[in-house]
Formats: sequence, C-alpha cells, structure tokens
Amino acid sequence: MLLFFNVSGMGNRVLKQISFDNRPQDADFQVGCHGLAIWFEYMTDKQRIRMNIYVGNLPWSTSEEELKTLFEGYGSVESARIITDRESGRSKGFGFVEMSDDSEAQKAMEELNGKELSGRALRVNEARPRREENRRF
Repeated sequence: MLLFFNVSGMGNRVLKQISFDNRPQDADFQVGCHGLAIWFEYMTDKQRIRMNIYVGNLPWSTSEEELKTLFEGYGSVESARIITDRESGRSKGFGFVEMSDDSEAQKAMEELNGKELSGRALRVNEARPRREENRRF
C-alpha cells in the first residue's frame, strides 16, 4: 500500500510517498498533523482490543509492580497504573490494568473481585470510559 500526501507551508509544496508494505494485514492507519510535522502509525486488531480494568479498594501501599504481578497470573498485562494524588503523590486506593486478551481479562475480573489483598476486599470490574464533564484542568 502506498500513501501519497501533500505538505504545504511557507509557500513550499512537497509530495511525499510512503510505503506500508511491511504492515500487518489487520492494521488500521492513523494520520496526524501538528504544524508542519506529520506522523503516521497503525494499530493491529490485537492492539485495539485491550480490556481496561478498574481495581478499587487497593491498600495504599500497593505498588504498580505488585498490581501487575497480581494480574499476570491470569494472562498478559499490557500496563498497570496506580492513581495518585497530584500534590502528595500518595495512592488514592485505586488503579487500572490493561490486558490484551479479553477472555483472560474476564477470568481475572471474576476471580479477583472480592479477593482480599492485605486485609482489603478488592473491587474489580471493567473500567468505564472517563466522562468529559468530570475532568479538572
């Protein structure tokens, strides 16, 4: 697949040709522009299907590595984040885990929801999308 695009700015026009012949078959392309810089990336089906899992009632001492290790017992973990207070840097007692396989994520949620970690019963479920009106600037 070849992609042609025009870049114009400062009175100059440039025609660019980029080949994506080595991309995976299930890839989608994203094209972005910031000023005169243009970037390209693609995502495969496996990258698109990531389950984002909410993990609540975490002990404040839980690290991101401990959270990741807890979920790795059920499958491949893409990321694990503990949400912290901006000012103090202390844990807010919840976090998010991204898993690439939906069935592994479902199994982890079923088995870890209600499980005790350092005396606290975890609350584990699929994360809801963040609502725009709740964002603080």
